[in-house]
Amino acid sequence: MVEIFNITRTQFLGRFPHFKDAPAELERQRQMGKLPGETPSVLVYSYKTGELQRISRADLCGTKWRFTELWTAPKKPAARSAVPTRLRQTPAEKFRRTKKWNDQCRRDIGEIFTIAQRQAWRRL
Repeated sequence: MVEIFNITRTQFLGRFPHFKDAPAELERQRQMGKLPGETPSVLVYSYKTGELQRISRADLCGTKWRFTELWTAPKKPAARSAVPTRLRQTPAEKFRRTKKWNDQCRRDIGEIFTIAQRQAWRRL
């Protein structure tokens, strides 16, 4: 949600879900003379879940509104999870990672290999 005030913050110009909805109303206010000056300027207060997030000054340049950020709320630290993050591995450790074979697997593969060798010798 955004609230819009004149540059001296003496006049409330409107409240909108986001600034994209405001230009038509601001143009009407400018034509009525509530936004004086060659380049009309307004203060825009942006809220998120009821908390003030930033204060910006918007200037009309041609047909577009240009923003200058005046203040931003400090970011809250992210909540840490109870589970520790995985330790980073060096490239050498990543390279050395191989599938861990158990002894039974090694014996089975060895048996299959020896059977294949015997059959190949019989064909000769």
